[in-house]
Amino acid sequence: MTTVDREVARYGMQHVDVLKIDTEGYDPTVLSGAYLTLLAHRVSVVTFEYNSFWQRVNATLQQCVRYMDDLGYVCFYDGRRLYKISGTCWDDRFELRKWTNIVCVARGSVLEVDFLAGTPIFGPRLGLPEPRAKPG
Repeated sequence: MTTVDREVARYGMQHVDVLKIDTEGYDPTVLSGAYLTLLAHRVSVVTFEYNSFWQRVNATLQQCVRYMDDLGYVCFYDGRRLYKISGTCWDDRFELRKWTNIVCVARGSVLEVDFLAGTPIFGPRLGLPEPRAKPG
């Protein structure tokens, strides 16, 4: 077994655009193995699944979001709209253990500004149009 940190070092990667994690409940374990890479903000976007399988590693979404926050990342529920779940936006009701995706970006990055512009909290305030349902 290996870790993200080991693989980044092994291949001499200076930057990772997207770290997509889909390990059927072991996503928190993978994130912990990316500690140094994330701490150095060498990843632009981190995306992972959240679901009931997280019970396998006795992890909660709140723990994971706090971990990412401590490393300087802002996390969002990734759905039709982005919902910020980091920092003061956290609500215990987010701990649904239902299949969903979480996406995190470095705090203060251009991507964070773009992501916040797409959230229901900030989008309307910035004068952005509401998303429309796709015809079909």
